[in-house]
Amino acid sequence: MDVRHGCLLLGWLLLFCTSGCSPAEPAGTSAESSPEKKATPNSAAETPRIESAQLIVGTWYGRARLNKGLLQRKLDSITSPADRKHLAQMAQTFQSTEIGVVFGADGSMELDIQIQPAGQAVLRDNTRGSWRPVEVLPDAIVMETTEPSPEGGNQTQRVRYQFEMDGQIAIMSAPTSGHLADCNPVFVFERVGEPTATVADRAGNRLIH
Repeated sequence: MDVRHGCLLLGWLLLFCTSGCSPAEPAGTSAESSPEKKATPNSAAETPRIESAQLIVGTWYGRARLNKGLLQRKLDSITSPADRKHLAQMAQTFQSTEIGVVFGADGSMELDIQIQPAGQAVLRDNTRGSWRPVEVLPDAIVMETTEPSPEGGNQTQRVRYQFEMDGQIAIMSAPTSGHLADCNPVFVFERVGEPTATVADRAGNRLIH
């Protein structure tokens, strides 16, 4: 599979993870629906001191995560073997996703994505673009990113990053639907360096060269 743009590769992942699914059930409100997400600090002393627009600047390494307990319950509730297998493959593919990204202070952005679809070879690609803050909160930022479009020109999207651990962790919800959306799909990013770093490297995975 020839993938020309990192944004196209991520788009393919999200399309795969929303295809062939029945409509999602209403999201639960219990704490179990997102046990992997840490509580956001409430006191002023625990709130990141740096404005979120500057806090996002740097090099980040991200992995896709699901709530494994919710996933298992969802699999157990599906009676069709084919549908159960399909959900298991979607979950496997989604959780294989690794993302390295550099947000420059000048508004530049470099994105490197690696995905291994269930039973297939690893897909990987890199793209460059730009970002700008749209809404800045004490512990989050909504940004607009612009990347080359496979059809020519540019395409933009808005994403929200929630900061935790004094800005060392950034969490982005994954826009999936169907059964997978009920399993709290997120991308969890760890800060791994400043914008001058050349590699987002975790556990031997060299993303962002």
